[in-house]
Amino acid sequence: MTHWTFLPRWLLAVLALLAIEIAIARYAPPGVLRGFGGDVLVVVLVYAVLRTFVAQPAARLALCALLFACAIEGLQALGMVDMLGLHGQTALHRVLRIALGATFDVWDLVAYGCGWLVCRWGLLFRTAPKRRCRSNYPAEFEGLNQPSNSVNVVPGQRPVARLLS
Repeated sequence: MTHWTFLPRWLLAVLALLAIEIAIARYAPPGVLRGFGGDVLVVVLVYAVLRTFVAQPAARLALCALLFACAIEGLQALGMVDMLGLHGQTALHRVLRIALGATFDVWDLVAYGCGWLVCRWGLLFRTAPKRRCRSNYPAEFEGLNQPSNSVNVVPGQRPVARLLS
């Protein structure tokens, strides 16, 4: 079952990545940055969108982003633009042709794999969430794990002396 969430910091990442993608599409000359770097960032962008709204483990979301990008590339190989009839000159058709892509390229799959690695690399260096400190003692010892003036409690041992008094 998918649980929905909203994480504003990931929405900011989505907006930043989208701005970078648009800048690459508009201003970057044809070459490695436009052809390969843009495809790497697409997977990271899809991952950021998923992190913004879907409450699932990050590794699973990274894999979903990779599979989504590969599925779109597979549809390009089948001629999706032709099947959808996106050859018109309307602004929507041009945007969809650019967003979905019109030609299959094996190097795009390599770029998507690199984008997945970027997502996974980011997971390696993220900081673990701070956890609330919980007692290792059973419920009957709750509140007894704090040293008091009358009992010397050795760290790592249960304060049995207070139970017996």
